[in-house]
Amino acid sequence: MKDQLHDLVKKKPFYCSLLFDGSTDKTTTEKEGILKAVAQKCEENQLNLSNLLTATAADGASVHFGKTTGVLTRLQQQSAPWMIEVHCIAHRLELCLKDAFKETYFTQIDDLLTRLYSLYRRSAKKWRQLKDLGEALEEHVLKPTRAQGTRWINHRRKALVTLAANYRSLSVHLLQGADEPGQDKVKLKAYWRQLTSSKFVLHMVLYQDLLAELAELSLDFQADELSLSSVRSRVVASQTALLRQREKPGPYLCPVLNAFTSTSSAGVFEFKGVAISHHSTSDEAFRHQRVEIVNRITDCISQRFATFSTDPVLRSTQYAREHQCNRALQRRGSSETV
Repeated sequence: MKDQLHDLVKKKPFYCSLLFDGSTDKTTTEKEGILKAVAQKCEENQLNLSNLLTATAADGASVHFGKTTGVLTRLQQQSAPWMIEVHCIAHRLELCLKDAFKETYFTQIDDLLTRLYSLYRRSAKKWRQLKDLGEALEEHVLKPTRAQGTRWINHRRKALVTLAANYRSLSVHLLQGADEPGQDKVKLKAYWRQLTSSKFVLHMVLYQDLLAELAELSLDFQADELSLSSVRSRVVASQTALLRQREKPGPYLCPVLNAFTSTSSAGVFEFKGVAISHHSTSDEAFRHQRVEIVNRITDCISQRFATFSTDPVLRSTQYAREHQCNRALQRRGSSETV
């Protein structure tokens, strides 16, 4: 790879960009350490940033984007005043979703995910009991997964998928634990009540639909072949898909909502073989909450990705892409005509 880089540098014209990713190495988290590492690598690879550097991307930490002493600011001052600063788009998406879900009911789902993960991770006995119960119910039980992580969206999505897959076994096991003597019985009963409430079930499957779309967007943003010119169009497509869910439920929510609304007179519906009472929420209240969270998510995305509509350089990449697409269509039309 180093030889390939040297060959590229020899070609004229040659321009480069820098990418900073998060690190757990404390020696590289300070500004001076990062700048020193950049200088060292540039020297090793015979790169003169004053002639070559066009753009730099990093997460939104102040160590990178500080207005006076941030790493990117220092690079502009020392090497390339024209350098374009790009806040990592995958990181932007993570931040906007944390903003959108803050102080909503979904944080209670997050809290239960964390508590269930800790419950079965710390107790081999409880985990063994849950697996044995799953076998008795003829279900394959997955170990609860950690909902927090570097990739917030995908960690949360996987944790929700596991929770839904284990729902029946978890419900039965928590209720059994609540009926047995022990110091955890009150805690387990509280978990069971929350897990088997209609409000929790409806919001859990809605959460799955929302994160399924957002996880796809996040994966697109992490792809090596992604170009800046396609970011805005991909964001708009994802927002459109999310806004559609205000009126048309997604694949996880749709069957559950149908069961919930069709059994309103009975006051009970079934989810994963568990009887769920209607009393904790109403159809109208849930519909309002669904519209509100979709609006919050799409608004936060618009705010975090506003530069792709307002920054003249980033906008020009979109225009260039549209021009290339139009040229390609024209060439295709001409060849078909001939």
